Amino acid sequence: MLPSDVTWSIIISVAAAALVLLVPLVLFAGLQLIRRRPVPVLVVRGVLVALGVFLGFLLLATNGTETPRLLTIVASAVVVVSTFLIRPRTAGAVLVAISLPWTAWWLSFLIDNALWGRHWAVSEVLAALIPALAAMFVGFYAFSAFARAEAERHPAQPAEADVRAFGATGLALLGPRIFGMPSQDLAAVLAMLAIALVTAGLTRGRTFVEGASITVAGVLVAWAACCLAFVFVRRPQDRRAWEAYTWLGEWELDRYVAIAGGPALPSRDDFRKWLKASPDVPELGWIRTELFVMEREFDKARAAAEAMPVDTEYERLEREAAFASIDWYGGGPGDTEGLRSAVAEIRPADGEERLRAEVTLAAAEVRRRLAIGDADPARPMREVRDRLGARANGILWSVLRKRLWSKYLTTATTIVLVVLALNSVLPVA
Repeated sequence: MLPSDVTWSIIISVAAAALVLLVPLVLFAGLQLIRRRPVPVLVVRGVLVALGVFLGFLLLATNGTETPRLLTIVASAVVVVSTFLIRPRTAGAVLVAISLPWTAWWLSFLIDNALWGRHWAVSEVLAALIPALAAMFVGFYAFSAFARAEAERHPAQPAEADVRAFGATGLALLGPRIFGMPSQDLAAVLAMLAIALVTAGLTRGRTFVEGASITVAGVLVAWAACCLAFVFVRRPQDRRAWEAYTWLGEWELDRYVAIAGGPALPSRDDFRKWLKASPDVPELGWIRTELFVMEREFDKARAAAEAMPVDTEYERLEREAAFASIDWYGGGPGDTEGLRSAVAEIRPADGEERLRAEVTLAAAEVRRRLAIGDADPARPMREVRDRLGARANGILWSVLRKRLWSKYLTTATTIVLVVLALNSVLPVA
C-alpha cells in the first residue's frame, strides 16, 4: 500500500473520530450554558478543533466540485476569523486542524515519488502543499503568540470548582487521562475506529448483501472491543478502586430503580424528573439528599437529611454520609469522624451492611483527600476493595450486562457507519 493510500485511511479515521467526538462535546457545552455554568476551555477547544479537522477533510473530499468546495472554504474562514476575535490562541489551533488533512495528503505524494518511484507532477503538488504549510505555520504562530492574550480575556476557572463537581469521587477513581480521556475510553475509541476502517475497506466493491453482512459483523466486533476496553484497559490499582466503588454503586442504583421503575441507566434528566415528582418523605431521604446535592440545592439537601430516619445502625450511617456529602460539595472539609463512628456501630463486621458502610466511608475519604490535594486520593477505595473479596469479582461485567451494553452498541454502530459514509467519498478526493 502506497503512503498516499495509508494517509487517506488515516485522514478518514481522524475525520470520523472528530465527527463522533463533536456531538457529545457540543451537547456537554450546551448543557453547561443552559445551567449557566462556564464551559471548560478544553471543551471549547475540543469542539473547535474537531470541527476544524472535519472541515479540513471536507476540503479534500470536495476537491473538484466547485460549489461545495467554495462553501467549505467560506465556512472554514468564518470559523477561524470568528474564533480569532474571541479566542485568538484557539483560532491558531483550529487553523492547524483545518490545514492538517490537506498538508498530510499532498505531502504523501512527495513521499510516493521519493520512496515508491511514482511520478506525480511535483510542481502541482508543491502548488497545493505550500499554502497548506503556510497556513499551518500561521496557526502554530498564533497558538504560541496569543497565549497570554487569550488567558487575559478568559481567565481559568478556579480548580476548586472542578474538584467539587458532582461525581468527583468517580472521576478521581478513573486513573490518569490521555489527551483528556480515561485510558479505557481512549482505547475503546481507537479500537472501534480501527475496526471501522477495516470494515469500510472490506465492503468496497461488494454486493449489497455482502456489504451489509460485513457491516453488521464490523459493528459487533467494534462493540465487543469497546466492552473489553471498559473491563480490561485500566491500571490494576485503578481497576480495584473502581470495582469497590461500582459494587456499592450497583446496589444503590438497583435500589433507586426499584423505587423509580427505571431506566436501568438513568441520566441526570431522569434523576431531575424523579426528584420533582417524588414525595418528600423521610424514607426517600437517602436518594433525595444526593439529588439535591447534584442540583446544588444544599438547603433542601440538609432539610432532607435532617428528616432521614435513624431507627437502625445503617439508617444512621446513611444520615451521617448525607451530611458529609452535603458539607463537602458545599465547600466544607467533608469531615468523616461522624461517619466513621457510625460505620463502627454496624455489626457483624463482615456483613453486607458493614461492607457497604465501609465503601461509603471510603468514598467520603476520597473526596476529603481531593480537597486537600492528596497525591493518591483513591487509596481508601483500593484498601476497602480488599475487604470485599470475591463479592466484587466480575462487577464490571455485571455493569456491562445490566446497563452499558446498549449504550456501547449504539456507539459502535455510529462510529462504523460514520467511517463507512466518509469512506464512500474516497474516489472524489
